[in-house]
Amino acid sequence: AIQSIKQTANLIPLHLPGRIIGVQVDFDINVELACLKATLTVQANSNGSIATEALTGLNLALLSVYDMMKDVDRN
Repeated sequence: AIQSIKQTANLIPLHLPGRIIGVQVDFDINVELACLKATLTVQANSNGSIATEALTGLNLALLSVYDMMKDVDRN
């Protein structure tokens, strides 16, 4: 998540990066329901929007978990 936030400007054309000062990633795993909830909090030092960075970080964090777990169980 953190690495992808740093690379958002390289991944999204014409995106102007914000000044990120903090990132927190939390995962909540529910084994009984076989689901994962990810929460990403991004702090910035400017008034600009950092929604693109947050969404990019969250999506790539979940994609990374899926990629690591697909050999265990694709469901």
